Amino acid sequence: MDQNLVKEIYHNYLPTISADLTTAADDLNKLKMEVRRYSGIGVGSNGPSPEFTVLLYKIWTAVKDLAADVDRGAANLEAAAADFATNDEKTAARLDETAGQVQAPTGYDRWPDS
Repeated sequence: MDQNLVKEIYHNYLPTISADLTTAADDLNKLKMEVRRYSGIGVGSNGPSPEFTVLLYKIWTAVKDLAADVDRGAANLEAAAADFATNDEKTAARLDETAGQVQAPTGYDRWPDS
């Protein structure tokens, strides 16, 4: 695992993505669909405004949730990378120990004099 690349992802890329999503959600709050018209036209005097507002809120909520998920993903990736690094060090130490045992003389002579 390329630890520098993983760190770049959770330290740079994911926070940028989360910030962009938050900005997008904030921009959604600027959208308005104010429609006033004669009530005999179409779906009434407000037109599709109530439905648009409900849909806009659902999209806003989904984008805000996604931004929070990306933040949690960055934290989880950082924790997983730290766990991998710790376990890699432990595993490397155990492998070195095992290699030392394998290379150590056993006291057994495989080729006794005939």
